[in-house]
Amino acid sequence: MLIKNETNPLYDKINVLSKRVKSLESYIASLEKLMQILMHQEDTKEDSMRTREGQPVIFQEITVEKLFMDKYEQTNNLGQVGIKELSGHLNIGATYEKGLIPSELIEEWKTDLNQMKEEQKEQKEDQDEHFHNDNQCSEREKDHIVSDENTS
Repeated sequence: MLIKNETNPLYDKINVLSKRVKSLESYIASLEKLMQILMHQEDTKEDSMRTREGQPVIFQEITVEKLFMDKYEQTNNLGQVGIKELSGHLNIGATYEKGLIPSELIEEWKTDLNQMKEEQKEQKEDQDEHFHNDNQCSEREKDHIVSDENTS
């Protein structure tokens, strides 16, 4: 009886630890099931993505407001593209309508033109000043020459 009384606390601890181990084992089992479910879902997603890649993409409507081209080549492959409806404006040659050139580009051109005018104006003023200085020197030289002739 004495041994039984001394070993009872140890049996109780062993029982508690055994219950913990069982609960952890069940928790790990549930995590493994969840992981299998998630892996299965991921596989089905990949399969669905593969099947979607093989299907063509169909656009019902595309709207292009403005189109600016740097270079135009006259090759027509529109017959190969399935177009149900094509609307808009295509200007070939000279067009004299407002709104064809973007306002930002017009403003940039205006500022560039004004800068060029200012530079030309400054160059002309520099040339006029240089010419005026040259003329003053030549008149002084003339006066000096005339005064030398008078003294001789």
